[in-house]
Amino acid sequence: MAGNDLVTIEQISSKIYSIRGVKVMLDRDLAVLYEVETKYLKQTVRKNINRFPDDFMFELSKTELQNLRSQFATSSWGGTRYLPMAFTEQGVAMLSGILTSDRAIQVNIQIMRTFTKLRHMITGHEELKKAVEELKKQTDERFEVVFTVLDKLLADDPNSKKKIGIMSKENYKQRTIAIARGEYRPKQNGPKIWFESMESLGQVLSGQNQKLLRLINDRHPASLVELEALSGRKKSNLSRTLKTLSSYGIVDMVKEKGMVRPVVNATDFQVELRL
Repeated sequence: MAGNDLVTIEQISSKIYSIRGVKVMLDRDLAVLYEVETKYLKQTVRKNINRFPDDFMFELSKTELQNLRSQFATSSWGGTRYLPMAFTEQGVAMLSGILTSDRAIQVNIQIMRTFTKLRHMITGHEELKKAVEELKKQTDERFEVVFTVLDKLLADDPNSKKKIGIMSKENYKQRTIAIARGEYRPKQNGPKIWFESMESLGQVLSGQNQKLLRLINDRHPASLVELEALSGRKKSNLSRTLKTLSSYGIVDMVKEKGMVRPVVNATDFQVELRL
């Protein structure tokens, strides 16, 4: 049976998320595609856990799961007793070695095609940006307006610009309840990060914390100890700050080989405020 008869690239693309700066698929979505129970998929992976290092598979934190639910307005991923497994492209490929049904094999072929297509799209985007930069050097100011427009079109993925909303704690609670009941569906391009007030926003994204986010994003420290040396801030201070930033989904704290590595989810923000 051909893979295209099973599932389309478009269907798979809609199930690929960006978490901790990498493209991943979740265990529940893979289980649906493979037509097996999520419990079975998890058990099989755990029996072969030595095949799945951190860059192949990782479990979402409670904060990451909450952010994902809020972003896509769904509660269908269940509770937080068993956190979802997220599989990178390499992890999905490894699944083909432990799930050997005909359907799993065909679905995995189609998933690999989807990841390849996404890589080509990203590569093409980067090549176009380089070509425009070269062209800029060879032309004069008469075309400045053209390049201004091109720069906007070739800017990073608009989804990488995190929208921030301001809403009281009580209103946010009511909003969350309405989402869970299916009475309200947030706009896809709406805010993904919420603050109770402009004051709390100013405290979390203070000038000092913005500088810290840029440092992490530029230098990619492998641990808090390394970040302490780079920033000049004490580890205890960094831990408190990063915990707060993580609670808003701005930073992920990735555990690897007994160390905690901070990963920045966004350095570009847009505040939406309705009076």
